Amino acid sequence: MNFLKVVTLILVTFSVSSAFSQNVGSTTVPAEAWFCEIKEGYTMDDIREVSKGVEAFSKKTGMKGSQFIFTTFMGEMNPNAFVLMTVWPNFEMMGQGFQNFFTEGTGDDTFAKWNESTNCMQRNLLTVENTWTIE
Repeated sequence: MNFLKVVTLILVTFSVSSAFSQNVGSTTVPAEAWFCEIKEGYTMDDIREVSKGVEAFSKKTGMKGSQFIFTTFMGEMNPNAFVLMTVWPNFEMMGQGFQNFFTEGTGDDTFAKWNESTNCMQRNLLTVENTWTIE
């Protein structure tokens, strides 16, 4: 799983640049990363369904952000391992999202599906800096 963490942190810089292409230069944005494995009896389609639930929540509540699923294609090849990362344009938007999704219970059904289909070893809040973009 350590290899997956390193690959994720390297790839997120490139991913965030396309998600927030208007943020060129040394823009730092907040992100949340869940390091998980899919439980037996579930598939990546179940994880995508959870992601679509977060997207629906975001649209309904006027949230802005992006979500990414990272899987490895070389190195430690665990077909059930993945990282789910959500990125927001600023800390205020992230805080509002957490408030609505977790504290106020708006995301309870989606989060129940998440817990049902995953075993997560780690959850990190981090910042991502977009140092350059080539278009």
